[in-house]
Amino acid sequence: MRRIATALWIPAVLLAGAPRSAMAQAADAPAAFRAAVAAGTRTDTGVPGPGYWQNGADYVIEATLDPRDGRVTGRETITYHNRSPDALDRLILHLDQNVFAPGARRNRRAPITGGMYVESVSVDGVPAESRHPGGGYQEALTLLEVRPASPVAPGSSVTVEVSWSFTVPPAPTFRNGNLDGRVFAVAQWYPRMAVYDDVYGWDTTPYLGDGEFYLEYGDFDVSLTVPSGWLIGATGTLANAEDVLTDAVVARLAEARSRPGETVRIVAPDDRGAGRSTRGASGSSVTWRFEADDVRDFAFSTSNEYVWDLHRTAGGVDAQAFYRPELGAWEEAARYAAFTIETLSDWIRPYPWPQVSITEGPVGGMEYPMLVFNPGTDNPRGLAGVTIHETAHQWFPMTVGSMEAKHAFMDEGFVSYFDEEAAAVLWGEEPPRWGENRGYLRVAGTEEEVPILRHTDLVSPYGARGLAAYTKPAVMLGALREIVGADTFREAFRDYAETWAFKHPQPWDFFHLVERHAGRDLDWFWSPAFAATATLDAGIEWVEAGADSTAVGLVREGALVVPLTVRFTDARGGVTDRVVEVEAWTGTSQVRLTVPGRAVRIEIDPQGAFPDIDRSDNVWSGG
Repeated sequence: MRRIATALWIPAVLLAGAPRSAMAQAADAPAAFRAAVAAGTRTDTGVPGPGYWQNGADYVIEATLDPRDGRVTGRETITYHNRSPDALDRLILHLDQNVFAPGARRNRRAPITGGMYVESVSVDGVPAESRHPGGGYQEALTLLEVRPASPVAPGSSVTVEVSWSFTVPPAPTFRNGNLDGRVFAVAQWYPRMAVYDDVYGWDTTPYLGDGEFYLEYGDFDVSLTVPSGWLIGATGTLANAEDVLTDAVVARLAEARSRPGETVRIVAPDDRGAGRSTRGASGSSVTWRFEADDVRDFAFSTSNEYVWDLHRTAGGVDAQAFYRPELGAWEEAARYAAFTIETLSDWIRPYPWPQVSITEGPVGGMEYPMLVFNPGTDNPRGLAGVTIHETAHQWFPMTVGSMEAKHAFMDEGFVSYFDEEAAAVLWGEEPPRWGENRGYLRVAGTEEEVPILRHTDLVSPYGARGLAAYTKPAVMLGALREIVGADTFREAFRDYAETWAFKHPQPWDFFHLVERHAGRDLDWFWSPAFAATATLDAGIEWVEAGADSTAVGLVREGALVVPLTVRFTDARGGVTDRVVEVEAWTGTSQVRLTVPGRAVRIEIDPQGAFPDIDRSDNVWSGG
């Protein structure tokens, strides 16, 4: 199988082109994906091929956070499993904290901390020398390349040990931060294995700030040492609660877990502090040990000002909230998280882990396995909205592990669709017809719009990432639901989530799987909607209303074509609907429809099912 070069640089962005024919591969899959299909690791039906493989990485990490200087010091052992058919002569790791180093390349503002200091690296117990080409390591941007003494053979494993330290960037910043030494949200904080997959080989995308992450799944054993009295919300489950927490707190945990459906306070304001919430005297430290299986990352948040709530779902998942008590709206945070877990477990697939923690701090909203960072908003609807959105990321991409930087719509877009649906249920409101319509229509067809399939780090400078990653994909998923039908749409998403759980799907896997459920080719939709910036703009050009029949001329200006309902209403209120199928527009921009009787009103897409950018010509009223 052909492999792309493993130079430490941004890989080529493969954008889908125009369809070759009506039966072309969905959105014209790139050559690397087609090669994977030919090799048997992928298929053209949306399921992994018989030869599909996936590497893995297990971590044992020991780290200490000193809140006085905001510095994290740690060491880790990574056991990397090469399940590929290739001998790997190099290993690629992410050093994401280097985005905060002086002179770092980035696409958003960032405080300067010095980045990550790598003290030592060893491979299978043999120390590696920095910049030594015959068996050492070197840093480039936010990447670390390690060369083992001999290639890692297919089917074998290798251990990489790293000692490192960094300063948590001061707030305000992005995705992690130190809020005045009082609250720490710590993420992208340890050297992490890059993905080596069956389509592109090593993913050598550096972290520039906007794009997110693509990581291998594995098991984590993480020990975090913090001062006594500091509470931690983290990925994984606490494995040594009796060693860390006081007897009273342990008892309240047990009580909360016996009362599903209720929010129970585990640590109240008066319970905070050394010797009250955690063991140990003031000035001492405690080590929290967390274990997590089948996750792709680990993060944590900690403060000595947190209170702690727990709301167990009916399915036995512990939804926890860690926050400062002056934020009264946060008393509902655990319930919002539990609601999301229960709702999306029903809609998509069951939540796969035993807990989720919602933590308050200096981050505008960010997701990690079993963990959500939320801003310190005291607005109930705002808090619920961000909690639902970030918790929904537990499915996309924490369970379904897509390439976030390259294909951001596969996590942000999917979640933006489902979070609006779920929020409507929470508040007892009518669900939106098809997603974030207004935001999309404000920029559709302008230079601010970029294709959904464009790499996140290469979008235009107009803030287009939000449109391409969040808003437009949510809108287009709503349109897709109308095209294939709500039941087919729902079953396709369930199948996609189940089929690709703990795997690495590409967009063309999703496209093919939906087509299989729909029973038809949909490239006429994928290509203009996802690979281009085509818009939908249909209108009524003329009407001939006679005594016995009514004819109407429909005109199409946008290149996005969908099946459109045209509603004819007569003088007595009788309604006749006609559907103009996609094929009717082949080779033409005009369609003529005729119905019996004299119509007094004609409307295109009366239900507002599709994102027509100009609805002013969608209605005709006559005498």
